[in-house]
Amino acid sequence: HRLSRRFPLPRRASGGEDGGARVGTAFHRMMEAHWKGGAPNTRRTEDAPELLEWKARFLSLPEIARLDRVSRPEGEISFAAKVGGRPLRGVLDLFARTERGFFLVDYKTDRASSEEILARYRVSLGLYRMAVRVLAREARPVEAAIYAARNGVLLPISDGEAEAADALARYDRAEAEGDFPGTRNDSCTFCPYRRGCPAFDA
Repeated sequence: HRLSRRFPLPRRASGGEDGGARVGTAFHRMMEAHWKGGAPNTRRTEDAPELLEWKARFLSLPEIARLDRVSRPEGEISFAAKVGGRPLRGVLDLFARTERGFFLVDYKTDRASSEEILARYRVSLGLYRMAVRVLAREARPVEAAIYAARNGVLLPISDGEAEAADALARYDRAEAEGDFPGTRNDSCTFCPYRRGCPAFDA
């Protein structure tokens, strides 16, 4: 809300989603249809062969193949929880109960190394893990991982919650002081608010 008021989204010259966003959306829809028992329409998607390959790799991973045998995985689960005293809304790309506790996966189609993807999304996965703990109200482990689709690998996230809690605390301080200094990082490349962001004013 605050960012969208201060830095309105730039208009796309060509309209619609860019290539990366389009591919990411198509893959999410494909996987959602799989877990919900539907059939996604990929006939008009030029990237369909690549998406199908990503899907096949994902479903063949031992950690994922095992889910179908021991649990009932669910796709695209919307949630709302109070995390760190703040409301948090999001969507779990894949969520399942396991013998140990809970397991969630976030799909990413970034053109980046596995190390870059882990660094880019560790905090957001930390927030998701915190949200699941709040919603589950059970003292059971919450395992999380990122599926780096282009790399065909599942990247476990064993940390991130401490960083997520620190990020919430920093936001609270910034909001109290009314000061949101721009800070550049790897995510700036994909941020729709880059145009007009204070970090790029200098």
